[in-house]
Amino acid sequence: MTLILIIALIICISIFTVYVTLDNNKVNVKYNDVYIENLPVEFNTYTILQMTDLHSKEFGKVLYDKINNVNYDMIAFTGDMINNKDFNMQTLKNLVSNIKNKGTMIYVDGNNGPKTYNENNNKVTDFGEEVEELGCTLLKDTYCIEKNNCRIWLSNFDIATKMICYGKKYYYEDKFKQKFSLIGNDISIGIGHEPVNKSIIKWIAMNKIRYYKYDLIIAGHYHGGQIRIPFVRSNVCAN
Repeated sequence: MTLILIIALIICISIFTVYVTLDNNKVNVKYNDVYIENLPVEFNTYTILQMTDLHSKEFGKVLYDKINNVNYDMIAFTGDMINNKDFNMQTLKNLVSNIKNKGTMIYVDGNNGPKTYNENNNKVTDFGEEVEELGCTLLKDTYCIEKNNCRIWLSNFDIATKMICYGKKYYYEDKFKQKFSLIGNDISIGIGHEPVNKSIIKWIAMNKIRYYKYDLIIAGHYHGGQIRIPFVRSNVCAN
């Protein structure tokens, strides 16, 4: 009886190991249609491809082909593309060099990996300069996308929430507020790494700094779910 249990356990562990290995090396594209009130018709079909949290993982051709088969207007790299502990710029270079549509590529930092922007001296780091050389735009504050005199604005959501919610001060805080004021009534999209819960979003909306408003927030960090139930494909994230 004991031998049967041991064999059954070994089989279960083997199946689980194979499943996890295959699942962690599989690349899927998930499509989400987002409704934004008062979005200009010029942006009705505007498509953003989000790439996030690869942590120096090299997927190779399977990922390149997936990206190049998607019809998009902009790529948003939302942090943790490279790890600190095994810093390897080549993985990011390989990825970007194999992307055919490099029209608009936006990059923000994550909580892991080298930083593109030094918050203490208001300067781009050496790593940030390398990312810019790849053709990416570092989203240090705001970025305007314009079509036929209609605009949508991108802003670094992580910086905004840290300044407002966590009391962190940045040398470019005044500059950031000034740039936010340009958004006015235009559509505002926050691009960042770490999501925040609904109470903080509500607090931002009610904050006296009225320019911090968002019609859509795109963030990473959760890796498609902090708890993933095998075979069920159910992803569970913190609030």
